[in-house]
Amino acid sequence: MTKQYRDQEDSISVFSVLTFPFRLILKLVWLILSSPVRFWRFLNRRPDPHVIGEKYERKICRNLKRHGFHHIYHTPPSGDHGVDIIAFKNGYSFAIQCKYYSYPVGNRAVQEVYTGCSFYGCDIPVVITNHVFTVQAKQEASRLDVLLWAKDEIPPVPSRYPLLTFLYRVWLGFLGVVLVFGAGFGGYFYWRTQNMRFISMGLLIMFFAGFALYLTRYVRRFLLFRKLNLPEAR
Repeated sequence: MTKQYRDQEDSISVFSVLTFPFRLILKLVWLILSSPVRFWRFLNRRPDPHVIGEKYERKICRNLKRHGFHHIYHTPPSGDHGVDIIAFKNGYSFAIQCKYYSYPVGNRAVQEVYTGCSFYGCDIPVVITNHVFTVQAKQEASRLDVLLWAKDEIPPVPSRYPLLTFLYRVWLGFLGVVLVFGAGFGGYFYWRTQNMRFISMGLLIMFFAGFALYLTRYVRRFLLFRKLNLPEAR
């Protein structure tokens, strides 16, 4: 059976070698004849604007996260009231509209995000685009206090409550130190005494530090969201 299989395999490989020039010629002829059609399809392709818009929004979400924004939400694809993303940073909530255009963005986007920001209860309305803004859009944004971020640039955001922000970071750092201390305390004294009581004490310290960390983040989330009319995330 094995010999028969090998004989068949050898005959197939010999046939492939003998017919290779003919198959190569046929492939080249097919490529030459079909190239005008494929080139015409390439020139006339029309990407779905909704797909492009969603990809651009996901890109902006990644950029926001890299710039220190947190609790980033996508609004529903329909009925978003002119707001694509809701994000937080330094005590401020941002209602952001994303515009991926090949031409300057007009004042309609400014008016939409201003209305959407009021609807969701955010602090700052923003329009961000890969392009630039028209003069009318800049004038409207100045009148309505809307931020315009051109060419995907995200500027620094000043802290709304600098002292509270500093204390929050110190508290998180302290809890992190307590977690590490609990693990090291239990492991070190168990290694020295072989007494399981130290393991239990270390785990207890880590539990209380972890619970305090969870409670801190929960309270922060509650304080951030309590005044907002947040939609269901996408």
